[in-house]
Amino acid sequence: MAAFDKYFSDTYDLVDLIKNTAKSFVALVYDKSAKRLCTMKQRNLRSLNLYKILKDSSNPHIPQIYRLFERDGKLIVIEEHIDGQSLEELLTYQMPVFSEKLALNILLQLCDCLAILHKDNIINRDIKPSNIMLTKDNHVKLIDFGIARIFKPESINDTEFLGTRGYAAPEQFGLFDVGQSDPRADIYALGITIKELLGKDYHGWLSGILNRCTDLSPDRRYQSVTYLTQSIKRTRKLHLFKRFTLVAVMTSALFALPQLITFNSSEEPSNNDSALEDVVIAEQTNLNEGTTNINSETAIQPSSSILNDNIANQLINFTNNPQNLNPTPKSTDNSNVQIPPSIETPTPQTSSTPQQNSNKTSKRPKLLLYINGKLSENWSEHSTAGYIYISDTDGYQNWQQNNRGSFLFPANWSALLRIQNHTNSDIINSHLNVSLGGNDEFSIEIPTIKAGQSFDVDIPIANKVALYVLGSDNIHGKINIFLRSSNDEYIAGLQREIEIKK
Repeated sequence: MAAFDKYFSDTYDLVDLIKNTAKSFVALVYDKSAKRLCTMKQRNLRSLNLYKILKDSSNPHIPQIYRLFERDGKLIVIEEHIDGQSLEELLTYQMPVFSEKLALNILLQLCDCLAILHKDNIINRDIKPSNIMLTKDNHVKLIDFGIARIFKPESINDTEFLGTRGYAAPEQFGLFDVGQSDPRADIYALGITIKELLGKDYHGWLSGILNRCTDLSPDRRYQSVTYLTQSIKRTRKLHLFKRFTLVAVMTSALFALPQLITFNSSEEPSNNDSALEDVVIAEQTNLNEGTTNINSETAIQPSSSILNDNIANQLINFTNNPQNLNPTPKSTDNSNVQIPPSIETPTPQTSSTPQQNSNKTSKRPKLLLYINGKLSENWSEHSTAGYIYISDTDGYQNWQQNNRGSFLFPANWSALLRIQNHTNSDIINSHLNVSLGGNDEFSIEIPTIKAGQSFDVDIPIANKVALYVLGSDNIHGKINIFLRSSNDEYIAGLQREIEIKK
């Protein structure tokens, strides 16, 4: 703190010394001229360019940078003082477990924050509860950029392995040989943090998303915060829809039950119940006399289950037609016997004439990838993985390269994915996860594909990374495409290794 007394005592009053080590300090100070509380931090001078970017940023989830000073080979940062509590303090003293609603709010705000940072090529590398502030109005601020770095495409590795153990991604300590830490490292720490907020016993709809965020392998995590946000919103929408459907079905049951079941004070069966049994027995007798080899699945059930089937039919009817809350009126015969409308004489089917299904079905849809109109090859007949061959005649050596030396697909190259739905079910609310060259990842929404139909979708590969160079002789490329449901469950996949064929 000698630098404070030497350079800043005339401009700032020291209010509180929050942290003081040999390499840095953090203090709460009062700006005499601006008449406001500020936070003063000492940082390594190498962080000057990073803090210049933060100072010019309009990110609402980081403290505003007021001034930057260089003193005695150190960087002094004067920034906004955040009036709130850290998530670590809240976990320790107030909320050992956060509600799902509050944790989701924090997660989405941090996604917004990281999306802006990553767009500016800033990797925080130290996301954890103690570095996240929550204001009184539940506004999130990410406050510490002490080990943050600027992502440089030309760099191979981080210059230092830094991070808080338990929160930092494995690659920040040199594991998985992925080179320098990238946005996926922040996604890992974000997932660990939200898991801690929700507690070890949490098994809600966010679990699958957080598990993918915290996968040890960077390639299996979300590849960008933008896609993570899209996945959260899709999964939440499906979760809310399922809850609404359950409430609707239960409401329908409450409407249907009083009109489908007659309660009697006597434990003896009523006359109507006895008559109903007689009708059912008579129907069964007629069927047995008139036909042979009746399929057991089409036989009329005892009267006790007829009411259950009728209730089920009412629930199904309400799900398809929510506005129809009144059950179908009961019909009567000359004997004034009430028969539920679901009783019908079934059409008997004999075992000698089984129903034929002419449509070929399979468990999963099939994905076919065409590059410039040519079908890419599978490793085997039933494989989802295979090759895309690029020959010398394609002249890849003359393809445009990015600043990392990776070769880009030519502007006139095209890719088309054909989704063949040979299943018995429609594919609804699905999307494609597309990964090109290990870097470019994006999502494509897919409309409903009915059973037995196909759908073609263009995959934008022009000017995207096709081949990346790992050493002088190791040139590699890949395309991964996964068809997923609205809650990110796997439906079908396709993987292609790009191979140079000489």
